[in-house]
Amino acid sequence: MWASRVFGVSTTNILFVENDQFLVFKSEKEEDLKKYDCHMGLSGEAFKNRRSIIISDVQASKEYNSLVDSSSLMPVYFAPVLLQEDRKEECLGVFQFIIKPKIGNKKEDITENFDEVLQIIGLDEPLENLVTVFCQFIALSVQIMRKRKDIGHN
Repeated sequence: MWASRVFGVSTTNILFVENDQFLVFKSEKEEDLKKYDCHMGLSGEAFKNRRSIIISDVQASKEYNSLVDSSSLMPVYFAPVLLQEDRKEECLGVFQFIIKPKIGNKKEDITENFDEVLQIIGLDEPLENLVTVFCQFIALSVQIMRKRKDIGHN
């Protein structure tokens, strides 16, 4: 996937939300599209709380759900894709990617002290900013597509 190249990681995934369901694409074929409740798993936590989370051992987390969450022995970053429009915030989906940790990473769930955690696992500020801009780019793209559809462009 092209997002893997942008972030220099091996695995990325984007779950889009439609009608309170995650759309999970297993391939480019439409029949491989699966729909799951958008409150499931760690992705659901990022969706509900509208904030990024990092989990060092996703499979050990009680919220983990293999249907919607990336699986890895390395930390996984879950970032909501948020659209701000008319003073309302809409979560369009959740962007996930696996982080290669720095040597000496603690083996525990990481959700508090976000800035300190970024230092521990090796997600530096420029990469975190890149994730934020990437999610904003996705949201802006969706907004443009919606407006084009509203004015009759296909």
